Amino acid sequence: VQSQRKATYTNLPKGTYYFKVRSTNSEGVWTDNVKVIKIKILPSFWETPFAYILYFICFVLLMYLVYYLTTMFAKLKNEVVIEQKVTDIKLRFFTNISHELRTPLNSILLLSKLMTESDDLDEQYVEYAEVMQSSGQGLLTLIDEILDLSKIESGKMTLEIQQVPLQEITTDMKMMFGAVAKDKNLSLNIETLPQTTPIIKTDKLRLEQILKNLLSNAIKFTGSEVLL
Repeated sequence: VQSQRKATYTNLPKGTYYFKVRSTNSEGVWTDNVKVIKIKILPSFWETPFAYILYFICFVLLMYLVYYLTTMFAKLKNEVVIEQKVTDIKLRFFTNISHELRTPLNSILLLSKLMTESDDLDEQYVEYAEVMQSSGQGLLTLIDEILDLSKIESGKMTLEIQQVPLQEITTDMKMMFGAVAKDKNLSLNIETLPQTTPIIKTDKLRLEQILKNLLSNAIKFTGSEVLL
């Protein structure tokens, strides 16, 4: 270029270029001997037709992926809503059934309690009334457990923590399983350690559910003595 003996060009866009060269004679006069070099700069890979085809394919795949994920999430959301509705219906059903069963069951429990406290009945019939009382309490607890299961499924389960006398729990367990153990010729012993605090802070209903499951399995699979 000009008086230089070299030419440098960088960052040229794609296309066809013509590089013209002219020289001077020995006296420094420019001559007409022009030489032309044709130079063609090819496009980069990302500017080729093949690259544009790939861009289009990727765009179509991306749109399909967005559509698929949107449809899938909408379907899952709809299924969650339906499942929640079914769970709520089940909870209302079990709640209504439990209320319907509690009324006659509470009447039976009241009558059996009156029988156990009566002085006019023979000892044998008082024992029968105690079995009726414990069995009724067990059935009432079973209704509560079914209702609790529905609450757990619907995510509405809450613990009711309160101060509970330990003696009250052991008495309930003896009353509920004493007759069953006696019928199977088993010795049922429920003991508390001397250093155990007489009042515990717990959810009585859930704790008794655990103890009842333990004692029920123990009585079922033990041959001589059940010790708790």
